[in-house]
Amino acid sequence: MIDLALLLLLDRILLVAVLAAVVLLALAWIARAEWPLAFLFAGMPLIASFGWEHEGVARVVIGGRLFFLLAWAATVLQARASGARAAASVGLGGAVRRAVGDPVSLAVLGLTLAILLGVGRSLAPGYGAEKVTGFVLGNVFFYFGAILLWPVWRCPGRLDRLLGALLIFGGLFVAVGLASLTGVSAALGLGPGFRGPVGAVPGRLAYLGLDPIWTARLLGMWIVLLTWVVARGKLPSALGALLAVPAMMLIVRTGSRGPLVALVLAPLALLLLLPRRSLRRHLWHTFRRTLLPAAGVAMVLFWVVMPEGERGTWLAALMRTPLGALFGSGELAWAPAAETNLLRDPSALYRAEIIRRAWGLATEALPWGAGTGSFPALLFLRDLRLYPHNIEAELLIEQGLPGLLFFGLFIGLLWRRAVALVRHTPSHAWLFVLFAMAFLNAQVSGDLGANAALWLWGGLIGSLWLAHRDGGRVPQEAG
Repeated sequence: MIDLALLLLLDRILLVAVLAAVVLLALAWIARAEWPLAFLFAGMPLIASFGWEHEGVARVVIGGRLFFLLAWAATVLQARASGARAAASVGLGGAVRRAVGDPVSLAVLGLTLAILLGVGRSLAPGYGAEKVTGFVLGNVFFYFGAILLWPVWRCPGRLDRLLGALLIFGGLFVAVGLASLTGVSAALGLGPGFRGPVGAVPGRLAYLGLDPIWTARLLGMWIVLLTWVVARGKLPSALGALLAVPAMMLIVRTGSRGPLVALVLAPLALLLLLPRRSLRRHLWHTFRRTLLPAAGVAMVLFWVVMPEGERGTWLAALMRTPLGALFGSGELAWAPAAETNLLRDPSALYRAEIIRRAWGLATEALPWGAGTGSFPALLFLRDLRLYPHNIEAELLIEQGLPGLLFFGLFIGLLWRRAVALVRHTPSHAWLFVLFAMAFLNAQVSGDLGANAALWLWGGLIGSLWLAHRDGGRVPQEAG
């Protein structure tokens, strides 16, 4: 019988192998929900290298989310059975009630309801429906995926597993980027490594089917994660700085200004946490031993490995203020015109103009907004995929003052949670840096459904705060 079964399955041996691998993976992850969450956020871009069609990717996305819910249930039940201090008094129902009843979660649900109701009065219902799908499957899923895990964070090593998984997937992403940069991925048939000329630059680095902007975002996230792990004493600072160098080099080769500026400015968010003297010492120690060496080595390597035509372009960008490099305004008297292409390229000028027009339309759409996805219809009288590249302007135009209010509550409440959280664990300050970097990206890039990182890091801030408050080890929110 076994031989007959093997003969029947011989022509489908690849499918059988894939199914066996999936089953083994499911068994390994069934009570480790932080791993599938990390994969869905940082590992999903890796599957684009298989060349799947849109429908295939959609099935994987939805299936992965259903699997996470199963893994989450098993994780919470296992944590309760093991007597974990934060989870011993709650089951699945208790975990859901505390997570959904949290004020930050109520703000997220309020914004979601506003977006759903906005489709019914949208001037561009096609784009509006697409935006709702992206917002629910992206932002809402990652926020609640993170905050629902709050009962397990007091278990030893669970947060380390999440950070480790994110670092592993990010490291694979960096490795694929290096393969694209050197032409190895193209030789293996994984697609071209560059897209479109940028002035004197041969092209912008893009791989695995991603736009250079999203590539740069993921690379920036990996660099801050390295800093966070170093700050927690889980990785030697020298190794962290060494690993950050190739990621910085790849960000520069993407030619994306927004993620680069967000990465540079995000550490300034530490000032918003009002650190005590001990926290200031901790942050300066991490900064001095990780970020400064990485930045110094990266600058030297950039200058050595960059093509000659790129050096002047990026030097011009770095010599200007961050806003000048981002929006592409002004001239440089000391730099040849060819070297200012990065500062005045059509993409930068278009983005500045579209944001300016969006703020003009926002005043016309108040107080209730024109409906989800209506921005392109207001601007061009057409139902197409176009967005303001600024999350606040987008909310005002489409959801009006209620949408902006819910978003403001989301940001403000999470800031207060972050202040309270770092009083207990100073190294968690780097989680707020990730949150700030996602917020800065949302000012100049992507529509409402394409900024899932902001909701993931926000959910993790709220999740850690709930876990530590339940254990009595976190002070009240900053007031």
